[in-house]
Parts: sequence; structure tokens; C-alpha cells
Amino acid sequence: MDVLITDDDPQILEGVRRVFQRRGHSVTTAATGLDALRALDERTFDLLVLDWGLPDLQGVDLVEQLRASGKMVPVLMLTARSEHEDLIRALDAGADDFIPKQAARPDVLLARAEALARRAQYPPAPRRIVAGEFVIDVGAKSAAFGTKELDLAPSELRVLAILAGSMGKVVGRAELVAGCWGDGATVGDNTLESVVKRLRKKLGPAGDRLQSVRLRGYVLLEVDAPK
Repeated sequence: MDVLITDDDPQILEGVRRVFQRRGHSVTTAATGLDALRALDERTFDLLVLDWGLPDLQGVDLVEQLRASGKMVPVLMLTARSEHEDLIRALDAGADDFIPKQAARPDVLLARAEALARRAQYPPAPRRIVAGEFVIDVGAKSAAFGTKELDLAPSELRVLAILAGSMGKVVGRAELVAGCWGDGATVGDNTLESVVKRLRKKLGPAGDRLQSVRLRGYVLLEVDAPK
């Protein structure tokens, strides 16, 4: 695996580099966001391990630039931040996983990084879901309810797609997390609840049909679109 590690702390950069090299992976390092962008322009990497607080631009901004330019290199954010709001922001920017530095044991870091790289080899086909009055195009990152276009963040769109694809059926929390953020993602109940809360608000009156089922998960009940 060819890995690009970006962090402005020399000790962390060296420590993470050693973790990957001892596993036999090829490693390139960068201390700034611009250095990382230059490296990504020059060659293709299997994984980008990225800090949030870089000296020239924030890691989430770098991810947004990558996704806007069409670069789909898997991104694992390794950061001192640990609030679930930070996790949501990183994932919505286009990061694929998020590990707080204080929880980044070498075995956990390697397992998550290698899982990301494996999944990237088999990208899911774009899906278009028509369920009741919902039309969701996962590939185009768009959703509509009746004639109303919905302005959804990526995590909200993925949750809606999963629930709409199982309209009227309860979808477990673990299934939602795995389908939205991938197997092994460190996403707690608070993070999922926050995404669902925002999604309900954006659905307007139809938000009442996105219901929590105690101890089980969530269900989206069929509803007619406004005329």
C-alpha cells in the first residue's frame, strides 16, 4: 500500500511513518496541506492519513478540495479532535474515516487504514432509489421529495438512502452506521442521532415519518409529497 501521511508535528509524522513502514507499506510524508496537494498531483496514493490542524489550511478544507477536483483517494483523518461534531464535519467534507489521536493504537490504525484501502478497490455502483415520493441518486449526490429538491449533507443523504431503500422497515443502528460510514467506523449513537435530527428538520413536515424505534433503530414511513 502506498500511503501519504500529512501532519505538522514531526514526532507524530515520524511515529505514524514507522507504524506503516514496519507493516511493509510505502510511505511519503508531508508537513503542510500544500505539500500534500502537490504530492497528490504528482502521483496516485492508496491512502491519505491526514491531520486536521495543518499550518496552511485545515484538513477538512483539503479533503473538500480533493473531492471537488475528482480525486477519490481514501482519507483517514488522524486528529487531536474528538467531538462527534468534528467527526460529522470531517465525514461530510468527504473523509472516509476519523480516528482521534488519543485512541490511535498502532494495531487499530493499521486495521482501519488497510480496511479503507481494500474497500476503495471495490467502489459501490451509483444507486438511484425511488421510494414513495422520494427520489435519491446516491451517485449524483442529489435527493428530492416530490417536486422539492433537498439540500442534504453527504451523511444525511446516505442515511436517507438507506432508510428509503427499506421504506416501512426498521433499519438497525449498526446497519445505518456501516452503510453510511463503513464497517469499523468509530461513530457513536450521538453522531447518528445528530445526523437524523438534521435530516428530519430538512424533510419539513415529512420529517415526522422518520421515526426512532426504541432499542432497534430507525424507520422511514411512506408519506405523500405536498401538492
